[in-house]
Amino acid sequence: MLVRIASLIGHRLPINLFLIFITVSGIADEIYVGGTMEQDEVWTKNNTYIVFQDLRIPQNITLTIEPGVEVKINQGRGILVLKGSLVVDGEQNEIVDSINFSANYTSRFLDWKWKGIIFIGVSETNSNILSYANITDAEVGIDIYISDHISIKNTSILNSQQLGIRISNSSSIVVQNCDIKNSYDGIEMIVNNDQTTSDNLIDHCILKNNNHNIYIYKEFRGVLMGNSITSNLIEGANNGIWMDNGGGISAGQNTIERNLLIDNGNGAGYGMLISLDSVIVKNNIFWKNYIAVFYEQKTKACDILNNSFYQNYKGIVLSDQSVGNIFLHNTFSVNEHTCYEMGESAGTIFHLNNIFADAGQENIVINSTENDVNIDQNFWNTLNDTAIQTLIWDKLDIPLLGLMLYNPFLTEADTTNPISPPLLIKKQLVDDQVRISWSTNPEKDFNYYKVYFGNFENYSFSDQTEVGTDTTVMLSGISVYDSIAVTSSDDANTVNNRQVLGHESPFAFASLYPYAGPDAVICKSVTEYKINKSTIPFTYQGLNWTTEGDGTFNNEHFVHPTYYPGPADVLEGTVVITLYTFFEGKTLSDSFILSIIGDPFVYAGNDTIVYFDANIDLSNADALNYDHLKWISTGDGSFDNDTILNPIYTPGDKDISNEQVDLVLMADSECGSASDTITVFLKSHYSVEGHLWYFDQKVNPGIILAILDGATGIKTMQSANTNTEAYFNFDKLAAGSYYLYAVPDTVNISKAVPGYYANKLKWQEAYKLEVNADVYDIDIYLPSTDYQLPEGEASISGHFIMPASGLFSSDIFCCSWFTKKDEYGYCRGGVSNITVFLYNSDATKLLDFTLTDRDGNFYFNHLPYGNYIVDAEKTGYQTTVSPVIGLSPEHKHETGIVLEVNEKKIGIYRTNITPPLTNSNQVYPNPTKGELNLITAVATGQQSGSIKIFNIFGQNVLSENITFDSPDKHFRVKLNVAHLPSGIYFGTVNNGKFTFIKH
Repeated sequence: MLVRIASLIGHRLPINLFLIFITVSGIADEIYVGGTMEQDEVWTKNNTYIVFQDLRIPQNITLTIEPGVEVKINQGRGILVLKGSLVVDGEQNEIVDSINFSANYTSRFLDWKWKGIIFIGVSETNSNILSYANITDAEVGIDIYISDHISIKNTSILNSQQLGIRISNSSSIVVQNCDIKNSYDGIEMIVNNDQTTSDNLIDHCILKNNNHNIYIYKEFRGVLMGNSITSNLIEGANNGIWMDNGGGISAGQNTIERNLLIDNGNGAGYGMLISLDSVIVKNNIFWKNYIAVFYEQKTKACDILNNSFYQNYKGIVLSDQSVGNIFLHNTFSVNEHTCYEMGESAGTIFHLNNIFADAGQENIVINSTENDVNIDQNFWNTLNDTAIQTLIWDKLDIPLLGLMLYNPFLTEADTTNPISPPLLIKKQLVDDQVRISWSTNPEKDFNYYKVYFGNFENYSFSDQTEVGTDTTVMLSGISVYDSIAVTSSDDANTVNNRQVLGHESPFAFASLYPYAGPDAVICKSVTEYKINKSTIPFTYQGLNWTTEGDGTFNNEHFVHPTYYPGPADVLEGTVVITLYTFFEGKTLSDSFILSIIGDPFVYAGNDTIVYFDANIDLSNADALNYDHLKWISTGDGSFDNDTILNPIYTPGDKDISNEQVDLVLMADSECGSASDTITVFLKSHYSVEGHLWYFDQKVNPGIILAILDGATGIKTMQSANTNTEAYFNFDKLAAGSYYLYAVPDTVNISKAVPGYYANKLKWQEAYKLEVNADVYDIDIYLPSTDYQLPEGEASISGHFIMPASGLFSSDIFCCSWFTKKDEYGYCRGGVSNITVFLYNSDATKLLDFTLTDRDGNFYFNHLPYGNYIVDAEKTGYQTTVSPVIGLSPEHKHETGIVLEVNEKKIGIYRTNITPPLTNSNQVYPNPTKGELNLITAVATGQQSGSIKIFNIFGQNVLSENITFDSPDKHFRVKLNVAHLPSGIYFGTVNNGKFTFIKH
């Protein structure tokens, strides 16, 4: 019956009403459907079908829905297949052409659910197929009662109120390649009294739901058998698979095979709960579940075969009265609490399993019964009988329990089992690369390792590389904070299902570790070694350096200390140096080997650029442990003295013609010889001029920095101020590629912020200007803040610690940019004129900027309460933003933001904590501005001593010898530290230590 909607106004709808059409010219039809179908129908593409009342498909009637159809269902309505046929036949070519079923929401604020698609009494004589469908926001996505031979493939079921799919008293249902997510329960399979649910298949699905991903229930006289759950990803629910028995015999066999059960349990639940008998659990991976497999009481004759149990809180828990259960050829790796807890011994078989404990673990296999139990022929990853016994909890721990009889045990890992994942996977930050390392696998059939990285989703990575049998690999182009995993393999021939079949291990994810540094070599005549390659890419509560030799550190609590080899170190020729870090109750360590040999050291200086008409000052050259020096030129210039360390070189005509010259510094001594080369690029110079703008406003005062990206790295070469017409000029720039960075006065234009040519906030995005001729009329436009903050009463302030010499152009940054020369000086306690940005809490909006002042301090005043982050900008330096800073009436002023240069990175952190005192030394006032009082204990008879103070880079900034005129007492010393820049300092006195802050 077909009726236009206009004819229905004011009339009651007939019970057998089927279709109503609304046609809108030029737009796809909206077709209202409902009632009982009277003939076969085909719903066609580009139409939207609105189910305004229950749509019923009776026996001998077929509804076919073609690809691309949209079906919208009103509240409380659904599609009921009542012995009829529903063919939902989407397609997948280059683009998936799906069929969509969704709630007919008229407002985005609605959240009611429609009934779902319901099958009742469907049999194999019908054709019922759902393929490439999307079903969202139903009460139960697909509800199947007393039916068989329904095929659901390549279908997505999302956000169901109760269930994604329910299979009740039904058989031969196929659910394959489906995504079932964000529902309360994913799939429910139940059988009632005197009914049968059998031969159903759940295969290659992704289930990520809230309570149960799969719930299976058998009532007292129900028959549940022949059902298979295979090759699914079952993740993130309170329970992965819950198999419940309402009573009676459940002798029919059901199979759980080749699944990934991941992160189920939520601190209390299970990867799998078994209360049915005769279940086969085979070739699955259980990873990060609370309890991987839990047996309810009286569960019988279930087999757990060839599974990987990795990093679960508990592996298998067997409850009492659960008899005749078998556990063979499984691999247990570093499960947090226990691998196997046995509460029933009758008929229990636990043999030929490979057990890998975490370092220091005990009592991971537990006998909770009073009977002696034979668990021989298992591999424990050790041949030490005592070590095996520490892994077992039995009669030797509590006399009321029975023994675990583990002898004889396997002396090699059983290669029939799944191969174990690599252990102790470390990821370390080494220069700009990520170093991954791990322990060697013990299996004799081990073949090769793979390293996985990139996007990790649905237990799969986007990128991988095979690394053979190496246990260390360096990765470039990724972050140390990315997810990185390693697997081991024992078979190169198996292609499909490698991990669940056990031929490739589960993903073993790398953990952040400190990096002590590379192995190093020094000359015997060198008395100290600067450890400057060490990195700790995580927040830690403490660190400590140790040596296996007799050397000492200037401070063993520095990230980059200096090591002073002892006599035994020099005599031995090598020493192992170890870095320990402490955080969250864990201790992580890494070591390197320092070899000590006789060898001089020379440093000619960094490659540099000079103008072709200038002399070359080699004042940065350095050398150690040499008897003779000699400079050699590859060109035709001359040295004023070629046998001294820091001569002046005058380029010759050939040097200038070649536009470069190599200068070689050679040194020799009894230790050996060494040489180093500096390449000097001789460049012509050109002028660059232009104007500085903020939209259509001329900016004055303003300053522009010319920053060269050249062979020696990124360096600020010159600065130029704008005049009253916003004009600037660099009259003498060497040829090369330049960033132009423009900075307005902080009080000039309220919303203008520093930026790069052309109108970029960050140097990584900026345009590099090629200067190989005079450049005219460059227009630089300043970026703007995203939002004008209202005035408040809170503030954020901090300090940029003075970096080591050479890490910034002091002649440019350490002076006044916008006012007359200040005799008071800049960069007195920290680096000046560094741009500091203020963002909102997720860095999506730029709110303000400022520059560090003459002392390296910066201030954001009059801020409203809220959450902020701080970032800094310096060309060539990577930055990590500050932690989120919360300002509130209880915390109005954040004063402890510290910025610190570490190699080519700017670190930003918060510190309002006065460093702790150590040993018996006391310092006050702490923090201090000028004079520091130190009280130290004096040993009996000690007449003299020394005090040394080091900055955060480990440099000795103050040394003072002292004489004790009152031995056997505490002695007080006054130290003048007024000349030291602001920052954190560490000191030593009489082999004791102290720490203080200088404001």
